[in-house]
Amino acid sequence: MLTISLRSAINIFVFAMLLYSSTASGLQNSFNKKPHDRQQVELLELSLIAEQIDKRVSTLQVIAKNLANDGHIHSWVDGGFLESGESILLDKLRYKVSEYSLTSASFADKSSNKYWNHEGFLRVLEPSIDIWYFDYVSTRNNDLISIYYDQNKKRVDLYVNHQQLPGNGLSGVATSFESVLATLDNSDLSTRGTLFIVDKNADVKVHPKINFQQTSYDLPLEVKRALQQSIPSLKTSSSILTSNNTNILATPIGDFGWYLAFESKGDKIEDK
Repeated sequence: MLTISLRSAINIFVFAMLLYSSTASGLQNSFNKKPHDRQQVELLELSLIAEQIDKRVSTLQVIAKNLANDGHIHSWVDGGFLESGESILLDKLRYKVSEYSLTSASFADKSSNKYWNHEGFLRVLEPSIDIWYFDYVSTRNNDLISIYYDQNKKRVDLYVNHQQLPGNGLSGVATSFESVLATLDNSDLSTRGTLFIVDKNADVKVHPKINFQQTSYDLPLEVKRALQQSIPSLKTSSSILTSNNTNILATPIGDFGWYLAFESKGDKIEDK
C-alpha cells in the first residue's frame, strides 16, 4: 500500500505543478490594478506555490520515515551487522532511489553511528567531522529538512532526514530541487519582486542570490526583523510591512517550519 501511495503522491506533485502553471496564468490575466486586489491575487499565487513544495517534502518525509522504522533493517542491525546480511539494507536503499527517482538514500544506526548510503557502507560518523549529524540527533526532532548545493555536480538537492524517537534508526533521502527552483524563477511573482524561502528563524533557505558560488544570504535587517516578529503567529498567507516600507507577503509551507515569502518594494496595503 505504501508503494502505491508514494507513487501517487509523486504523480500528483507533477500534475499539480502543471495545474499551478495554468492557474497562475489565469490569475495574471485577472490581475486588478488596485493595490489591495493585486495583493489578494499575489497571496493566492503564493499559497499555490507553497502547496506544491509541501507535497514534494511530504512525499520524502514518508519515504524517510519508512526507512528509519524498517523492521527488516533493524533485525539485521540487532543481529550484529553481519556482512552476509548487509544486502538487506542496501537493497532497500537502492530500491528507494530507483523507484522514486531519488539522488540519494541513506541509513545510520545511532547506537554505533555506522552510516550507509545506497552505494554501500561509508564510515562511522565522528563528532568532529559530521557535525550536522550529531547536532540533529541532539535536537530530539524527528525531521531535518535542508537544501544542499552540490558544487561538484552543479545540482541543488532537497534532503529530508528522519530519526526514530525513541529508537536508533536514522535515515535520509534526497531528490533534485531544480523543478521547484524553476517554478519560483518562472512565477509571475518573480517578475514583480523576489520570491524566497526562510525557516522559523527567518534564516534564508532559498533566494535568487544563493547559488553555487554563494551558498548563503542574509536578508536586510529590517526584512528579517519583520519576518521574525510575524512568523510565530503566521498560520496562513499574510502581508507584513517593514520599517522601510517594504511589503512582504508570506505563507507557511506545510507544518515543518519553512515559509515562502515575496518581497515587493513600496507597496502599501490599502482598504477597498
